[in-house]
Amino acid sequence: MERKGSLATATLLPPPPPHRRFSHTVSRKLSHSLGWGSSSEERGEIVSVGRSLCWQYMRCRLKRSGLFSKKRGLQRLRSSLSLGHGAIVPRVLPALIALGVELERIRPEVYTGVTRQVGNEPGIALRAVGKQLAMMGMSWPRLVSLFAVAGGLACDTVRAGHPEQMTQIADAMADLVDEELASWIADNGGWMGLCAYWKPICDEPALSHYVGLLAGLLLTLFLLAVAVRVITSL
Repeated sequence: MERKGSLATATLLPPPPPHRRFSHTVSRKLSHSLGWGSSSEERGEIVSVGRSLCWQYMRCRLKRSGLFSKKRGLQRLRSSLSLGHGAIVPRVLPALIALGVELERIRPEVYTGVTRQVGNEPGIALRAVGKQLAMMGMSWPRLVSLFAVAGGLACDTVRAGHPEQMTQIADAMADLVDEELASWIADNGGWMGLCAYWKPICDEPALSHYVGLLAGLLLTLFLLAVAVRVITSL
């Protein structure tokens, strides 16, 4: 039996894509085995930066929520933050945080109490949202919305007294980047492509920017609903 809200969220979906002979995963494996797409070295760097950005975003979200303190057992988070990746993370992080904060400002209820919406396992929840997002097509606002979900999950784990679960969130983000997102990120300028997307917005806010953020927000709402159904069926 369909859930009452599932019909409403379905209206947010774009028209279904034409039938593909191979899945996204199979196509990616074929392209990389044939030498297409990003190299293994570049892919590894993209994954490592993605993990570091996730830790940094969670830290920022915890600080903005008043949850980042020594009393909450965040030693693992502090040690993980020390493992930077040269100049890439510091240059990309301002764009990631600025866009993420904008999404959180538009609809704070979407990125607050995320665990109540999708279940008690933050890593599983983030993977479910990320995989659905990758299947529906990627954009920078949609990718940022995934980090915003990770930040909301981090706040929930700390409030529940389980800050160690943030490792699950960072691991899930790294897995998603490796399995689903690395090729798209490489094809769109690497992580620095996010800075290129963000800079024109800083210079002169454009309608396309707000449309993109709104699309990312609406897709996140849908994916959270899908994640609930996936997790409850496990």
